[in-house]
Amino acid sequence: MQTLKLKLEREYNEILEYQKQYSVLLHTAVKFMLKEEKLKSLYDYESKTKSDLLEKLSKLNHIELMNSWFIQCAISEAYSIVNSFNAKQEIYKSKELLKNELLLKKDKTYKESCLLKKLLKIKKPKLIFGGRKNFEDRCKGLISKEEFQKRRLSPIYSIGTAKPYKGNQKFRIGKDLRSIIFQPNRKSHIKFNIISVAKNYEKILNKLFICQENKELPITYKLSSEYVYISFEEDKLYKNDFNFRKIKDRYMSLDLNPNYIGYSIIDWKSSSDFKIIHAGVYSFKDLNNLYVNEKLPSEDKKLKYKSNKKNYEIIQVAKNLINKCCYYRVENFVVEDLNI
Repeated sequence: MQTLKLKLEREYNEILEYQKQYSVLLHTAVKFMLKEEKLKSLYDYESKTKSDLLEKLSKLNHIELMNSWFIQCAISEAYSIVNSFNAKQEIYKSKELLKNELLLKKDKTYKESCLLKKLLKIKKPKLIFGGRKNFEDRCKGLISKEEFQKRRLSPIYSIGTAKPYKGNQKFRIGKDLRSIIFQPNRKSHIKFNIISVAKNYEKILNKLFICQENKELPITYKLSSEYVYISFEEDKLYKNDFNFRKIKDRYMSLDLNPNYIGYSIIDWKSSSDFKIIHAGVYSFKDLNNLYVNEKLPSEDKKLKYKSNKKNYEIIQVAKNLINKCCYYRVENFVVEDLNI
């Protein structure tokens, strides 16, 4: 799933009321799910727990702008939030067990001591609407009550539906590719202009618009008073970009380890009948060895630079490998499946 974050031309205050009412739905759904653990599946429509939730949300006060579609979207988003939070809690519990084991251990190695320092700094996960930083800023008096409440508002969420709708029931991309049209109901159409669209985003928006008009692709939206987020499945959007004639039995295989990524393109018939078309290797050794002897804390700017640099290089390698697959008309892409 790929998401585009686009800034609106100005802050549209008219959307704030929609955000307030949607936030009531979402926050209520999340609290209900945390309290009621019986809702094991989002698609369990026979579940009495889900029926209770739907009834509770539909009877809330001051949600006259929210229809049944927004209620369904709020439940779906709440389910994702709760699942993510529960996963974080499980990770925290496992780290707590490890921390207690290390605290009881008398003779610790250097690595164990470093690990223990990190584990002691880990905070118990808490579900805070608007984020922990927003909450801490308010506690310190850095932001006003009004700003705190505004940051707690959740963006309006609408799940993508290709047919019979044009990608989404409530949103669509404007013909000029510089606007988003929000249709909360049949009578209301609100147009939001977008600024600072990069060239690569222009190409993606153009592809999305074509898919939208042809009803080919579900497009999910999130909208706040300042930003719009557009999410879609990359493989469906870019499928025609890789529609080249492939050469039968031509493989690209990868050999992965922390210091190197090796690749080879081979016409393969059998272990005794094959032909190497192209091969190469990408090295990360020098980058991995950078600052390794300086024993820097994890928050040091040098280590952050190293991490960001490595992530960037890996992304560029991935793009380069895809380009090679297209150029050599590779039929199959093979990666080793290791369980060590």
